[in-house]
Amino acid sequence: MARGQILALHQQIVAKDEGGDSETLHNVIATDAPVVPGYSGGPLENSQNRVLGVVTAGSTSGFPRGFAIPLKQALQLARRIESGRGNAVVHVGPTAFLGVELKDVSGGAKIFSVVPGKPADVAGLGKGDVITSLNSKKISSVADVRKRVLTLVPGKAVPIGWTDTSGTAQTGTITPISGPPQ
Repeated sequence: MARGQILALHQQIVAKDEGGDSETLHNVIATDAPVVPGYSGGPLENSQNRVLGVVTAGSTSGFPRGFAIPLKQALQLARRIESGRGNAVVHVGPTAFLGVELKDVSGGAKIFSVVPGKPADVAGLGKGDVITSLNSKKISSVADVRKRVLTLVPGKAVPIGWTDTSGTAQTGTITPISGPPQ
């Protein structure tokens, strides 16, 4: 348990994980409770032990801060998951996997490494190539790739576009496999 006060409602923050991946969170409750990794999923309670939200992020440096999804919003997400219907926020079912590590560059997501024998390798993509489209949607960042991959069905081929290391635009298809949960 960590004590604190609510500082603000309806906040928008950018949360980063240990791997450097980031996600924008909307409509969160900000508190000065010293939330640390491991507290996520726990309740944000008031002094009467009434749950106000679900802890989802915390600051690891500087002024201690915690952030929670309001309870009503968390319950809506839980109902969405239980229904088995995914959307832009909720992924349901097997997670597609391309077999690449990416970093942001101007004009797309640059491939930092390719897992041998996995979909990107099989499709002909290599280290240094820049993914510019996936499933007929423009790619401008690593976050775009992540969003698109979550909409893909493992085993179903989709179009992919990239610029190779010589600067030549390429197109092809990629068939994602089932990968780790996201």
